[in-house]
Amino acid sequence: MRRLVLATRNGESLLRILEQPSLIEEEDSEMDRRLIARCGAYCGDCEWRDKMNCSGCQMTRGKMFWGECLVAKCSIEKGIEHCGLCSRVPCDMLQEAFDQPEHGDNGERLANLKAWARGEDSYIKLGTFPSPDRG
Repeated sequence: MRRLVLATRNGESLLRILEQPSLIEEEDSEMDRRLIARCGAYCGDCEWRDKMNCSGCQMTRGKMFWGECLVAKCSIEKGIEHCGLCSRVPCDMLQEAFDQPEHGDNGERLANLKAWARGEDSYIKLGTFPSPDRG
């Protein structure tokens, strides 16, 4: 299997060619769309789901165990399921979420958002893409 994923991070384009099917998480049954995080993460694969009994931002309407999620709040106010359906993706607020050192990613969430906007029921696990060299 060969997949091309185009994502952006800090204004740079990242073109990733994924040749290992194991890097793409595809469920045997349909992915649970209630567990699509509005920011592009997939809550069904999140370590905090069980640890904190978190049901994800779709179910909690952005009121997470750690506080209110501004990304989710924005998506809810716009009446869209996730940020991939927004004409401004990736906006500054979303980019800030992507860039968080502890909870950021290397383009996986943006790739997920674009795939979900196309109607795909698959996701890329956070931490799959290598970190870009910042040399």
